[in-house]
Amino acid sequence: MNEKRKGIGKIASREDLISFFSKGKLPNEDHFEQLINSNYNKADDNLDIDDKDGLMLYPAEDGKLLNFFEGSDDEDPRYGIQISKEGLSIVGKKENKVSSKSEEEKPHIFIEKDKGKIGIGNNIPKHKLDVSGFVASQGRLGNIQGEMPADGQWHNVFGQNNLYNEKEKVLTNVNAFEIMAYARGEVNKGRYSLLHAICTCTWGRSKISKTTSYYGRKRNKIDVRCVARKSQIEDGLAEEEKGDKQKEEDKRGIRKIKKFFGYFWEKKGLNYNLQIRTKSYYGYSGSKVDDMKLFYNISVLWNPNFKSRVLKEFNMDKDKSTKAVTEETNIIDKEEIKSKINALKHKVENLKNDKEKLSEALNQHYKESEQEIEEIRKQFELILKQIPMDDSSRKNSDKNE
Repeated sequence: MNEKRKGIGKIASREDLISFFSKGKLPNEDHFEQLINSNYNKADDNLDIDDKDGLMLYPAEDGKLLNFFEGSDDEDPRYGIQISKEGLSIVGKKENKVSSKSEEEKPHIFIEKDKGKIGIGNNIPKHKLDVSGFVASQGRLGNIQGEMPADGQWHNVFGQNNLYNEKEKVLTNVNAFEIMAYARGEVNKGRYSLLHAICTCTWGRSKISKTTSYYGRKRNKIDVRCVARKSQIEDGLAEEEKGDKQKEEDKRGIRKIKKFFGYFWEKKGLNYNLQIRTKSYYGYSGSKVDDMKLFYNISVLWNPNFKSRVLKEFNMDKDKSTKAVTEETNIIDKEEIKSKINALKHKVENLKNDKEKLSEALNQHYKESEQEIEEIRKQFELILKQIPMDDSSRKNSDKNE
């Protein structure tokens, strides 16, 4: 058992407790203490349970909720669950080979409380799933999915059955998509096609890069386009979305004539739609609609909400990230700052000692210099007395005296 668990207090195993309170034994105060410490206490252990909320766990002061150990002898946990005002974190610990202690890493998984964003490898997710690292997967599919008849007619991707942004039936502003589409005809008839395309649209003006493979005739290919003319968008409507007037015009062929002449002077609008078709009719006489299908799935690479959302989240997360980085930096640099302060204190003490030593040396040197000057003066006086002087010099000397 590790030291942390030993520090909880006197505890005993079930066998020991049974032996303490078995028939004929007289339990003492120590036995009762071990019995109490071997059980959970709602007030002290932050643990509760009821019929409404089930098991309730309350975190420690530092936000730690659960810790997981590999064995009962481990001193440090391998994983931990922490809770904070921002969200829930699953944290891993790594072994420090130098100090033989566990170091806390950034959260392996972080779940934001307010918006439910998930961060893997980071605790400030900016999107629904934000991964700090490489992502590997067996496949990838767009979640805008649907199917339409492979009848050689243009069909709108976004409409009543496939709303864009959960609101609009058409597109507007700036968008970009990655498109995968697959078309098949009747079995054993040799009509298949596969399309991969990148479509960038700016207010109805589009640029599309397409890669298509097909089996059978060249006209079995799948095609994709972006249209901004109202008549073209209406032509791509699903049958249940068309009005009675349009259905009647389609039936009588009037709409084809209107479209032919109106196409040349009809202006492009700001709203547009993405359309897909097969370049030929995939069926034969007597073919059923279910025998000729075109399936697609589309990924959004860019939409007008990205910019506003990114800017908004950036501004919202700026203070949060700054605060988190500051707190993290403070935690990391705390010991470093302490060591630097201690080093500076040591340097100051050394400088003070050096100053005192230098002052003492200067005073000693000054005293020795004064003594040497005094000795030189005395020697000079003796030399002067030994020099013979004539009468005039003696008279001047007497006058000076």
